Order: sequence, then structure tokens, then C-alpha cells
Amino acid sequence: MRHTILLLAIAVCVAVADNPPTLAETAQPFGLGSGTWRPAQAGEPAVTLRSGPGTGEKLSGRFWDPPVFISDEALWDLDADCDDVTGVMWLVLAPSADSLIRFYNSTDHGASWTYVQYADLTPRSTYWNVKVVVGTGDSNYVHAFVRHDAAMGDLYDIRLKQDLSYMDFYPVQVGPDTLSSFDVCRDNRTDYGLFALTSNPYSSGENAAFLRSFDFGKTWDRQPGTNIRRPTLCAGADTYLHIACTSDWDRNVAYFYNSNRGDPSSWGARTSLGTDTFQIYDAIVSAAMTTPESLATVWVLYSHSNNNTADFDADYAVRSDSWGGTWLKHQQLAATSVTELVRDAECYREPGNKYTDAALVVSDTAEQDSVVVQYTWANGDAPRSWLAPIKVSDTLKAVRWPEPKVVFSPGATPYNVPGIVFSRYNHYGAWFNAAWFGSGAAEPGQSAGHASAPGATIVRGVLRLPPAPSVGRPATADLLDISGRRVMSLRPGLNDVRQLARGVYYVVRAAAQPATKVVLE
Repeated sequence: MRHTILLLAIAVCVAVADNPPTLAETAQPFGLGSGTWRPAQAGEPAVTLRSGPGTGEKLSGRFWDPPVFISDEALWDLDADCDDVTGVMWLVLAPSADSLIRFYNSTDHGASWTYVQYADLTPRSTYWNVKVVVGTGDSNYVHAFVRHDAAMGDLYDIRLKQDLSYMDFYPVQVGPDTLSSFDVCRDNRTDYGLFALTSNPYSSGENAAFLRSFDFGKTWDRQPGTNIRRPTLCAGADTYLHIACTSDWDRNVAYFYNSNRGDPSSWGARTSLGTDTFQIYDAIVSAAMTTPESLATVWVLYSHSNNNTADFDADYAVRSDSWGGTWLKHQQLAATSVTELVRDAECYREPGNKYTDAALVVSDTAEQDSVVVQYTWANGDAPRSWLAPIKVSDTLKAVRWPEPKVVFSPGATPYNVPGIVFSRYNHYGAWFNAAWFGSGAAEPGQSAGHASAPGATIVRGVLRLPPAPSVGRPATADLLDISGRRVMSLRPGLNDVRQLARGVYYVVRAAAQPATKVVLE
């Protein structure tokens, strides 16, 4: 039997073997597993792909209020990624009222979005989970990973060429194993590898699988994992992979890594990051793009029940070479009398980048909209100093799920801070906001300080450094106090200056360039 792929809009047919070739089997498990490396099994019944063009409708908006409108459909899930070279952003939506996924892209850094393609698999399925990875180089597919309902959950990779000329799909994990949560990533090489981690959070023991592909998703090898729930993974600057998950029935957080692109003999020890027995959700791992990778800063963010109540806080653990490479556990990112939930964290894929950017959802009955999406970041040089969270959503109530997602867009200015895609109350629609848009309405008592301006702009202890105005001028800058003493380095975008005393300061890019005067209030 063969999987036949039917493309209505593109009229291309290919075939995928039921049992694609896999790498040699090994007895080395990962994550303290107990099994052997097994090839994926063929799924039943046969699954076919149908696709077609989108409407081509282009929708746009501005920043901060209102955000960019993308879709008004009720959604099960959404995810986004970007092309690291062109800056084109890709978004995939999984509508709750239809058994398909929709591809959108933006060629103007999120100011407008175009619905370009849809795809569904037969037999039909609703897609509760979708993950997007945008490739690079000649094989610059947009990979949409979807969980199909067949056989208690099968994972497929639907691949769309960025020029819309071709679409196909391949099985990642199919067969009788129950699959209910997964995450995917790619590494940062031109001949990129794809990596997936799947689990059944409703069972213990050997309940997970780590999978990898070095032919852009056509074939996948597999290693078993033990006691892994709701996993996330990310790639480091070169060969490292970082994994975080909950375990012990969501009462603990675990971290482990692989130093050689998922090689079975290169797994590091599993580290427990929990400090109590209270409920934990949404463990998310993010690593700085620095080398040597063994010394790179790694954050694991998670939502943690406050004293076993319904009030959840945004907590994290962090490992840094600054204090000997050990883990500091149970650090608080956001902890108040209302619920703060970690929803996403990403590091911009640029060599040497030390920053991680995170999206939170905060329930606050004092706010008119009661649930808001917030953005924050930390720097690997000071990994416990987080930017005061900035509200991203507008005056309509946001939602906890689908989870907001962090997405970058190279070529935007500042390019190394993200945009955030989010939904609204009752899974309603998709919206986008980004720090590189022009200013709009400000929060009460808050300056609209995200607009581009000739000098730096201050917003409640946050100083925005514009991009360098001319070629050859340094992108970064120094902040000097009134006596001319350097107090900190600045990067294009948002900089946390809460720790500095009020007064007059100067932003200096180079000795021969004029300084910009700023006042911290």
C-alpha cells in the first residue's frame, strides 16, 4: 500500500513508502528510557493529502492598539515561524469548525497577512495541535506538523514550498502508540535537521519518543523515552538540543540535552528542576545562541501552582556559566495575586545572540479585558533580570489557549525582538503585534514608547534604542551617566533600565558620534 498525495491547486503527485529507510538500530535509549531505537511503523488506514489555494485576501493593522487582524475563525491551535534569510513570516491556523489547516504568510514583517494555502488529510481529522518550522537554504519548506486522530494520534509533516509550487506530506510517528502532545524544532545548519519529541502525558513509564530527520522530513529514526509529559525542545547554536518536560504527573520539571544532533550516545544526564509537589504546566526551554554550547545560558520557564491553589505563577530555572554552570531553581518571573502563565519562549536564531523572549498570559480582574498577553525578555549576561512585562493584546479579552506564540522577522527594525501571535476569548481568531510597528494608543499612565524616534525612548523603566541610522554605525550602544561613566550596554530594541537611578543619561554609539540625552523618571 502507498500513500498517494493529491494536490488540487498544484497538480503534483508523489508517493511515500509505508516503511521508509531508517538509521541503524541501537540499544541506547534517551531520557533514561528502557527500550531500543525502533523504526516508526506504518499507519492504518491510508492517509492522503488534499490542498488548495487560499483566498489571497490581505489584512493589515498597526501597533500597539489595535493589533493586526489575521483571521476571525475559532481555533484549536496556531503556530508561527520565519525564514531566517528573507524575513517572511509564516503562520498556520487549525480551525475548530473544519478539518483542515490554513497557511498564511507576511512579506512585510507582519503589517499584513495573506491566506495562501490550505491542506487537509483524508480520513478527515480535527487538528488540536499544530507546530510550524520554516526551513532554510534550497530546502526551505514550511513544515506544518499536525496530530491526526487516527490510531489514537499519528504525527505527520505537511511540507509546503515557500513559493507555493509544491506540497507533500510524510509520516513522522504513526501506529498504535498513543500520541497526545508533541513539539518540534530544527537546528541552525543550512542542511538543517528536524527533531520531534512526542509523548502520552496520560501514562507513565516508556511513554515518549524522540525522532529526527536529516532528509527534510522524508524519513525519521526513533528513540524511546521514559516519564516525559508535555515536552518542548529547542536547538542551540550548532549541535546541541535542549529538552524540557513535566514529569511525575505534572508535579516536577525535568531538563536534559543532547550534544550531537540527537546521537543516541550523546545524551546528558536528566536534571530535576522542581522544588515542591505543587502542580506544574507548560515547561518551555530556551537556550542562548552562544558557543561553546556547553556553557550557553539555558532557561526553563513553567507555570507553577502557588501553594497548590488555582493561582499560578510564571517561574523558571536557569543555568549559566556566570555561576559555574549549575542550575538556579524556582526563580520567579511573574508572581502576584493573579494567575500568570508561561506560554512561549524563543531565542532569535543568530550566532552569538544571548537573549530569550517570552510570551505570558495574565489573568487580572482589575483590567477591563481581564486576560492579557504580555511580552518580556532576559539577557544571558544577566539571566535573572527580566524586562518588566509589556502588554501586547488590546482591549478585547485574550485567551490562554490557543497559546500565544513568539515569532521573529529578520529585516524588521529592531530585528532581534519578536512579534507575538495570539487569539481572543473563546478561541476567537488570530491577531499579531510586534515591537517594530509604529506607535498607537498607550496604556493609561504609560507612554506610547514603541514608536521609532530620532533618539532613545523611555517607557516605565524601559529604554528603546532605535536601529543604527546609517551603514557602518554600531547597532549597539553604551549608556553613560552624567559624569560620563559607562553604566550598561544597550541593544537595538527594548532595554530594561529599572535598576538605574533616576536622572540624566547619555546614549553613545561611538566616540565620534553625538550622544543622545535621555532622562530616567
